[in-house]
Amino acid sequence: QYRQPVGIPGRFQSPAFFGQGRMGQVYVAWDAEAGRRVAYKVLQPELDHPHFRDQFTCEAQLTAELFHPGVVPVYGVVEDGCG
Repeated sequence: QYRQPVGIPGRFQSPAFFGQGRMGQVYVAWDAEAGRRVAYKVLQPELDHPHFRDQFTCEAQLTAELFHPGVVPVYGVVEDGCG
């Protein structure tokens, strides 16, 4: 089930489910703010616990530090407070 991040209403347009991993679901959408196609990852609802949120955020921050053609760049991390 698709969940629009609450903290940035209307930012991601025409989202489409792309895939799912252990911790999250990935969607592809048009980012109206950046003016480009992006992928974003949403934490699995059943993992809504401080430990998993911290782990999810840490993974995103570490990935954002990597620069390699085989690694998708991370442009931001947003906690939407949806729970």
